[in-house]
Amino acid sequence: ARAGAITPSPASVTVKDTGVGACSGPTTVTLANNSGGAARLTAIALTGPDGGQFALAAPGVPLTLVDGASIGVDVTFCPIGTSGPRSANVELTVEGENSPTDVALGGSAIGPRITVSPSPVVIGGVKLARRWRRCR
Repeated sequence: ARAGAITPSPASVTVKDTGVGACSGPTTVTLANNSGGAARLTAIALTGPDGGQFALAAPGVPLTLVDGASIGVDVTFCPIGTSGPRSANVELTVEGENSPTDVALGGSAIGPRITVSPSPVVIGGVKLARRWRRCR
């Protein structure tokens, strides 16, 4: 295989905002071989600072893609912890290439949102009892 034998599409994935403790729907990254010859994919891995907050559904490797063939890899975002941005990579290693190819992943974890309406909340007058009874 020569450099660039397997091309990912899209080259980067930004997942829509996802609630902490929930998972996004899968996004498919297509890996295509248009190199003119066979390409042997030896590894598909999640890397980067938040790699553990993404999940992959991918065929087992190693595998060989003939020229013109493609496969799909599904990426799901399942944030944990606090709200904020997350990033990771899908790292693709092809036999005979100098270095892995990365597909950048990004997403934002959102926490619960509580809205009070109307704002401000007005509570009317409250009558107080004149006489208190002690319960036994």
